[in-house]
Amino acid sequence: MLSGVAALLFLLAVVDSLRHRRLTLAARIRLMAALIFAAVVLWLRRSGAG
Repeated sequence: MLSGVAALLFLLAVVDSLRHRRLTLAARIRLMAALIFAAVVLWLRRSGAG
């Protein structure tokens, strides 16, 4: 579930960047949120909870 959210946020950030031809504030926020979600997923999988 969390990895799907991270993938969706990353995809939205890439689409936003391509549409505006630069890294907008919204895209930066989405990328950071995707990175946080990905880190949580990795941590959960390593700890055996995921």
